[in-house]
Amino acid sequence: MSEQSFGQKPATLQAGFTLIELMIVVAIIGILASIAFPGYQDYRTSAQLAEGMRLKQPYRELIQEFYAHRGYFPADNAALGLPNANQLRGQFVQSINISDGEITVTFNPSVVTTGLTDGMLKDEPCVNTEYPASPIIWNCRTLIDLKEAKAYVTVAEMKGPGE
Repeated sequence: MSEQSFGQKPATLQAGFTLIELMIVVAIIGILASIAFPGYQDYRTSAQLAEGMRLKQPYRELIQEFYAHRGYFPADNAALGLPNANQLRGQFVQSINISDGEITVTFNPSVVTTGLTDGMLKDEPCVNTEYPASPIIWNCRTLIDLKEAKAYVTVAEMKGPGE
């Protein structure tokens, strides 16, 4: 048996954290979350925008091939043998429409982030007579009200094939 003085309590170890320690941890997590959340929103917007850009790429190639064989641009989706614009969709893309060679990607406002709501990507083909090996240059215009998205379109779309 251990010796113990009369009236003294045995020493106990503290279990768990104090309230102030927990409050400090919660405050730090809140600060980190407030810094990370805007970056995550930009990431989501870029991912959604990338889907639209990825989905329109095959249609660019079809339009270039159509122009190479016929000498003019297709009037609409049907001229390329494609279904109606509303049937060409993705997770974030509502429709892909072709009109006189111009590709219009419309985003679905019910599923995209705020910056892409009512947003569209438009690719307009331009004939380049000075460089016959690459006769079509794509002029990408965006109707998206978000500076990050515009910068992403500019960087990705201004490069030529194979760059």
